[in-house]
Parts: sequence; structure tokens; C-alpha cells
Amino acid sequence: AGGGMAGFPRPKQRRAEAARRRCLMQAAAAAGAVLFLYLLVSLGRTASSPGGGPSEQALASPTVTPGAESGGTWHAEGISTADDAAAAAPSGGALRPYCGHMRSASDLAGVGAAEGIEACIHDRGPAPPLGILSETASGKWACLPSFVIMGAGKSGTTTLAAALNDHPQVPSKEGKGYSTSFFVRSDAWERMEEYANENMRLSELSEGEQNLVFEKTAFYYSKLTAACNVRMLLPQSKIVYAVRDPVNRTMSQYGMNHIRRLTGKLEEYQGQLGKGEAKLTLEEASEAMAELAEEQRAACDHFRSWEPDQAWNSQEIADSFETKDLIDVWELMNHSFLADDTMKSLYWAHLYRWVKAGHRAEDMCILVLEHVESDYTRAMTELFTCLGLDVPDEEWMAAHDYTEFKKNEGRMEQNPEEVFSFPEGSRARHFDEVMEGTARDMYDIAYPVLAESRECFREALREKAPLMFGDDARRLQELVPPSVDLQALWGLP
Repeated sequence: AGGGMAGFPRPKQRRAEAARRRCLMQAAAAAGAVLFLYLLVSLGRTASSPGGGPSEQALASPTVTPGAESGGTWHAEGISTADDAAAAAPSGGALRPYCGHMRSASDLAGVGAAEGIEACIHDRGPAPPLGILSETASGKWACLPSFVIMGAGKSGTTTLAAALNDHPQVPSKEGKGYSTSFFVRSDAWERMEEYANENMRLSELSEGEQNLVFEKTAFYYSKLTAACNVRMLLPQSKIVYAVRDPVNRTMSQYGMNHIRRLTGKLEEYQGQLGKGEAKLTLEEASEAMAELAEEQRAACDHFRSWEPDQAWNSQEIADSFETKDLIDVWELMNHSFLADDTMKSLYWAHLYRWVKAGHRAEDMCILVLEHVESDYTRAMTELFTCLGLDVPDEEWMAAHDYTEFKKNEGRMEQNPEEVFSFPEGSRARHFDEVMEGTARDMYDIAYPVLAESRECFREALREKAPLMFGDDARRLQELVPPSVDLQALWGLP
């Protein structure tokens, strides 16, 4: 199912690369039984929670058996679809706080934390589910995340965190975690007390206190190191994975990145004119934007001229970067300007690597943004049920309507000062450091450039989407709740 990867490797390398992949898949098949037994022993059960989470039997084994009859998804013992998963699911249970005494770094070292994370990062097996808390440990009392929200940028993770932030079972705002980026560190297991102190109110907790907390770091989904760390240190945690129409998400990400390039172009033009630290006039800034527009037209023409010669295969793409922290499609897309943004929209490929790191299917809850927008109550009910949280009443649902948040809609036009401001330490300088005028002036000369290039790329990407994203979406369809039809929501075959 799915065919090979178009354009990667290059034509002269394809035969050698095909042979290499066959060897890899044969090795994976030979190791599959050992890895599956490891999971059975370390996890102790093969089950699924209700509410749309795919079955562990559908995901637990890192061995993937693509084929027409299975849709190319993970499966074991005949269970491969969300409907089968629901039939095999147990009664489930409530989401509980993850609280206890912290284990020391030396304790974790003694049970193989360093070796476990190293092996997982280098694709030599799942991360050992050691856990950072223990009833018998002598460290400080802590409450750590019971679930982690992740997902590609511009897929609604911030809004989702806001909705879950007010859930009645997540008791106090002070007890909730947010974006920390902590678990991308290879030495995270040595610094968990630092993590708890800085993010989880460790110093304020009383012995025996129980708080349900969570973390939201969107880009964890694309980081193999994060997958390994979360599995090893927070093995009880649920995973909320937010996804969105891959074309719309890619272009939304492109728009945000494009805004960040604007002041870079102004700075470049400032240097071309030899102005030193003197600011550009509005006329000069307009000339810089005209130059940027030409560059973007050339980049879009380059992308439009590229045609994938075969449908992308998400498993092959992921396996090609089995020991890398990030998947890369730069070569695959013929060095397209859009490659980085596109890579982040291959949702199944990233999720596949989390499963290989040892995460259980029953602990994954996939939320599709378009499903939330089209059927908010059902989508959130499925999410709460999958997480093991109580489903709030209609009054709460109406007061916390996810579809009303949309924090970025119209943001550039309504508040250009915020859009063209950049945090301290970022590579982009604030626009008023390099040009005269106001943020509204910047919007007036910059937005037409963004709108033109974004529409050009969107049109070309939508045309190529079936070959680029079709296989990934078909595999993902097997893992979302049965009520979700990705083909209808995303317009992919």
C-alpha cells in the first residue's frame, strides 16, 4: 500500500536504497516477535479505553504490516480498525493524578535510565517504562502530568489546552502545567526535580496532596527524544494528539513563518542600501517587500514545477529517519521552500515513531480540528471519554465552545502591533528597529505579499496533496474515532 517515496533517494540511488530498505524490513520482521514480547511483558496488558482511542493491539507492536486488507495500519491478531478497537475495549477507568515521591537520578541510573533512553533514541527498542514517581522513593512529593497535549503547530493545541484547563476535574489553575519543552532533553531523567520545581509547583505541594496536571508542548509529536522520555518517565500519561487538514495546517504554518521573515528582509535590504543602523523609509520598505514578493513567486514556481512520481509512503519516510530526532522531506520535495512546513503535516509518520518508542494505543487520544469545528459536542465528548475524564453537562460545553476561540483568526489585521512584535532572543528584529512608520504601515505593505504567496503555494499543494498526504491520512483514519471521516473533512481520497 502507498508506493515508494517520490524523488528520494535520487534516481541513481534508488536501486541501492530499495535493497537497503528490503534488508531493513527483513531485520525488522525478525526483531518483531522479540519487540512484541517485550511490550507484552513491560506493559502487562493489551487493551483499549473507550471514546475513540485505538486499541493497543492495533498499535502496540512496532512491526507494521502494510497491505490492502489492513489499510497499511499497525495491527496484531486481526485488530486493525477503530471499530475493532471499540469491540475489544474494556470498561476503562477514570484519569487519576500522577502523584508520589520522586525517585532520585541515581536511583534511575541504577535501573538503566541512561541505557534505556539511549537505546530508544537510536531505535534499538522501546523506552523502558520506569516512571519518575514511586511509593517507596525518599524524594519530594510531586504531582506530574497525567496527560500531555501535543500536535503540529496551528492545529489548535493552545486552544485545546485552554478548554481542558477549565475542566471541572482539573482543580486549580496553579496546579496545571503548560508548554515547557523539557522532554526534548536527552538528560531529562537526571533533571526531573528541576522540571517539577519550575513547572509543577513542587515546593508548594503538601505530602499526600493530589493534583491532576498536564503539559502542552505542541512540537513533542515530531521529536523522537520526547517520545522516548515521556514513555520512560511518565509511562502512565495519556497522549492527546491534535491534527488538522494537512494542506491548511501547512499553509497556516507557512504564513506564520513568512511573517517572521519580513523583518529579516527589511534588515537585508537595509544592508543592501548601505544604511547602517539608519531606518528604511516607507518607500524603501515597500521596495524591500516587492523584492520579497519576486523571491516568493520564484519559490512557488519551483514548487509547482515539482511533481512526485509516486505516492508517498509514510512508513518508509519514517523508517528512513529511524535514528534521527526529526523526519526530513527536504530531498523528497526537491529542496522546496515548503519542505519543513510540509514535514510537520505527516501525522501518522510521527505517531508511528511514538508507538515504536513504546507508547500504548490505549493511551492515545487523537483530536481532529475539523471534527471539533463541525461537531464540537461529540468531538469533545469523545476526547473526555478517551482521557478518562467526566463529560461535563451541556451548560459547561456551551460556555467552553472550542469553535469560538480561534485566537489567530483575523489577528494580523486586528492587531498588527502584536503580530510584528517578536520575543526577546528571537532571530527576527522588531519591525520598527529597521523601518519608519507604524505596525499598520507594515501590515499595509507586507500583507499583500503574504496573501499572494500563500495562495500560490496553497493552490499547488492542494493539487499535489493526494500523492503527498493520501497514504498518511489513510493510515491515520484507522486510529481516529469511528465518527471521524478524514476523507470528507480533508478532501483526500
